[in-house]
Amino acid sequence: MRHSIIVTLLVVVACVGVYAQESDTEEDMSQPWRVVFYPFTDENAATDISRYVSAGYLPVGYERDSDSFGVLLVRGTMDNLKGWVINEYSDWNALETDITNAINSGYVPMDISRFGDTLSVLWVEADTQISGWRISSCANTASDRNRTINSLQAQGFTLWGVSVYEGLAWMLLLNRPNAQRTGTISVFESDTAELQQGLRDAYNDGWLPNGMGVSEGSIYFCFAQ
Repeated sequence: MRHSIIVTLLVVVACVGVYAQESDTEEDMSQPWRVVFYPFTDENAATDISRYVSAGYLPVGYERDSDSFGVLLVRGTMDNLKGWVINEYSDWNALETDITNAINSGYVPMDISRFGDTLSVLWVEADTQISGWRISSCANTASDRNRTINSLQAQGFTLWGVSVYEGLAWMLLLNRPNAQRTGTISVFESDTAELQQGLRDAYNDGWLPNGMGVSEGSIYFCFAQ
């Protein structure tokens, strides 16, 4: 698949909400995961996210709309983690080359967000070997998503990120040597209690969130095991 891109490194935005477990606060850095939302008008978001990264969180999910975005962070790290960035791509003809070049330069695509004429990619710079990648789209139904995921998993790819836009589910999948995992997508209503309980249950069952999409009152999480 080819699509274009490129553009800014994320230095925008500000925190307007934090979801985590019910006892979570902005300064509580002990929780296994958190979701933070920022308006694009805030200039302190990059600093705020970097504060979480310094405290031991890894940014693994990203979704945007016209005026705000959300970032999913989980406790953990990658080998020799050097930093993170969000790039927005609008030249679809160059997308394949741009993403491949970034991976070859030591960046790992963690999640994608499809909005308007652009595709955003959340990157971390780390020592992680990637032998292949795919971005695939399908109708946003459970059967179509599962069919696409299962087909690519059979080829050695692991579900890594998701975005939902205008009736389509866009999925990022990576092929990492000796790192085969099972991936799935769960959908929650954008209700804090349901979201918290769903993530807690998945976490307790050994599933870790590693991608996030938002659409029409629902939040989509990728989980890997």
